[in-house]
Amino acid sequence: MKKLRIFVAVLVTIVGINYAVAADKLNKYEDKMIDKVWLTTEALNQNNENIPSSNSAVNGFFGIAQYNADGTFKMYTQEGKLKLSGDWSLSDDGKSRTLVAKKPDGSIMFTRTVENITVEPETYTYRIYPEQNNNNVYYDIVHKPLSVILK
Repeated sequence: MKKLRIFVAVLVTIVGINYAVAADKLNKYEDKMIDKVWLTTEALNQNNENIPSSNSAVNGFFGIAQYNADGTFKMYTQEGKLKLSGDWSLSDDGKSRTLVAKKPDGSIMFTRTVENITVEPETYTYRIYPEQNNNNVYYDIVHKPLSVILK
């Protein structure tokens, strides 16, 4: 637990929490996401079976994320190395999240929209479908704020 607390302290310093800017522009679902450092805690398949983070089907979705009130995000690997940054939003009905990943020069790398399963202050879960046009196979990627994990 001591190592985890030290890691969290270092991570918060690296992430540089951006608390304030445009909170009045956020919808009620986006508001639940900001001011937190989110950690991927598990991946579950369509049979509700836990898939280890080492599994190549879900490995790239594990890590640490910070969603800022100004509409920007940063994502880090499990080891704390920056892997993505750009713009984010949740739909007004909370059913989807869109990320626009950007290169350091601001050009767009990709845009990805995922289906949200749970958007709550203490749990955020989205669903990925590894096979295009096959909704029978999926993984739910579960995140919790570090403040909840450390309780």
